[in-house]
Amino acid sequence: WMVLLSLVLATGGGALGWFAWQPMYQSIGLIQVQPTVPRILYTTEDNNLSQIFDNYMQNQIALLMSRRVTDMAMADKDWQKLGRGVSDAAIQEFANSLSVQRDARNPNIYILFQNTDPLVATAGTTAVINAYEELYKEQNKAFGTYRTRVIEGVIAKADMHIKDFRKLIFEKAKEYGSTSL
Repeated sequence: WMVLLSLVLATGGGALGWFAWQPMYQSIGLIQVQPTVPRILYTTEDNNLSQIFDNYMQNQIALLMSRRVTDMAMADKDWQKLGRGVSDAAIQEFANSLSVQRDARNPNIYILFQNTDPLVATAGTTAVINAYEELYKEQNKAFGTYRTRVIEGVIAKADMHIKDFRKLIFEKAKEYGSTSL
């Protein structure tokens, strides 16, 4: 009877373990970061790539893991279709399902999202990448505006120098009696 009881318990435990286990699906997205630093007008020591790139990559990883990206990703229309909600518990579950990694040998950032539902895993990765892309576009727009202001300042300064030189030329022309110098 002992053998029979252990056989029944082992079978029951095995069945319980089999049916209680759920597969974990993982969706992986890739963001390839080009190691370039945009220049405003001239190449300077301030935009030397070798010194900046690692810090930039770490900042991008921190941005991808930030609450701002999580909130934007959870507001994504495809994520909203899943009906997962935006409660504090849902936000925490989203953050716990998200992992961002970097391979130091190449300029890639990997976004990993895990869930027992493959559709949720895929939607999570896609939503994070969409949120990052939106923020990246905002950053580029802000940099473009900054670049434009810097260039406009350089042009204004050059115009002022031209006016000063013209004034100096006319003063010298009056002094020597010729306006065709």
